[in-house]
Amino acid sequence: MALYTRRFKNELGNDITLQVKDDSLRKVPSVSIYIEGPDSETEMIVTKAEALEVLEGLYKVLKGRPR
Repeated sequence: MALYTRRFKNELGNDITLQVKDDSLRKVPSVSIYIEGPDSETEMIVTKAEALEVLEGLYKVLKGRPR
């Protein structure tokens, strides 16, 4: 099971934790996305096909913008 974890500061200076996990234990190949900030946390599970569409959309909208 692949796991990506990154801790960073967002545009507001808040500490953010992002985890993306290949959730291969489910019947449908899926990805778990977890985001935690100073005042909130959220978790979302999407199929791998949905995750690829999100990735493509993010790339098209954000490409060329500075980090």
